Amino acid sequence: VHAHTRALGKDLEELVTVHNWCVAEEVPKWAFYVIGSVCSFCKETGWRPRKSFAIDVTLATVPPAQGVSSSASLEIATLKALEDYTLQGLGSPSSPSSSAGNLLMAKVAQRAENEVVGAPCGIMDQIACLHGRRGALLPIDCGRLQVLEPIQLPHDVVVVGWLSQVQHQLSGLSPYLRARTATAMAAKIAQRVVPAIQSIRSIGSIDPFVFRKLIEPVLPLSIRGDDFRSEYGEVEDEHSRILSEEEYPVCAAMTFAVEANFSAKLASSLLRGLDSGESPSSSTSSALSQVGELMLLQHLAYSKIGLGDARTDEVVDLLREYGPDQGIYGARVSGGGSGGTIAILCMKAALPLLYQLAKAHNTELIL
Repeated sequence: VHAHTRALGKDLEELVTVHNWCVAEEVPKWAFYVIGSVCSFCKETGWRPRKSFAIDVTLATVPPAQGVSSSASLEIATLKALEDYTLQGLGSPSSPSSSAGNLLMAKVAQRAENEVVGAPCGIMDQIACLHGRRGALLPIDCGRLQVLEPIQLPHDVVVVGWLSQVQHQLSGLSPYLRARTATAMAAKIAQRVVPAIQSIRSIGSIDPFVFRKLIEPVLPLSIRGDDFRSEYGEVEDEHSRILSEEEYPVCAAMTFAVEANFSAKLASSLLRGLDSGESPSSSTSSALSQVGELMLLQHLAYSKIGLGDARTDEVVDLLREYGPDQGIYGARVSGGGSGGTIAILCMKAALPLLYQLAKAHNTELIL
């Protein structure tokens, strides 16, 4: 990728100008992530190259458009290369405790994706690329922008990715953008009964009881964009986009956000209490089954906000038929939904079965 001074000479205070330049120059879509990361880095650090320079991008094993952070990994790799090249640090992390600089790099990468690529993603993928550890799950509090201590899985337990081969799209007028906008609308409506809700991020602090008692009764099941504007004005989320004639599932969207946050906390508590022995105890198997059930419920919730897909549903239903007796505890679609990768919680002893099933479906597993 040649980072032309014509791109870097744009007004980097408004990275959308870089997006417009990439569109006009017919830049390949994947290169938006690299150019966006370079320009976001320059905006953050004040560094500018004296002349055009090139970045060699090597094709990796991370499958694109499959919900496993392929775009975020490209952004983080670009930013780390720029750190080394320019000696301008963004604080690459050495451990989860070094959260300040680490989160700065994640924010710079997210900004590239939001403003140059045009995808209204959150910051979870970028943080995962920085802090992810093999054999462990990484709890992330996106509302408070905190990285918690990784949860080491038992020796014989693993999370596997099943590639659905249904590519999802987060940029443009995508189902993901509709779901995000619906969530922002719900947050704006909920402010009237819970003033502490100031943005989408605030939803993470809402307990299910408060939601059910105070907020859910005031949320319409759905609302048209023009009707929302007439009653509530604009949303307080710069990456949402209200279309006048679009119908938004505001109640399901906020229900999803509240329940997903609660489920993640509950799953973290269950997993931190697991035995670390070679073979699972009855209490460990019970905890894994409960986490698996939470995964299945979250998978169903994706469909209620328009992020489901019949092909991923088919795979999850298939895996559920085997269940804990065959070492498969639960599964759910990952990332932004609408296809992508299915995350499976299972015993390592179940891997031969999973490989056999994946082969029968002409797909692959990723570990």
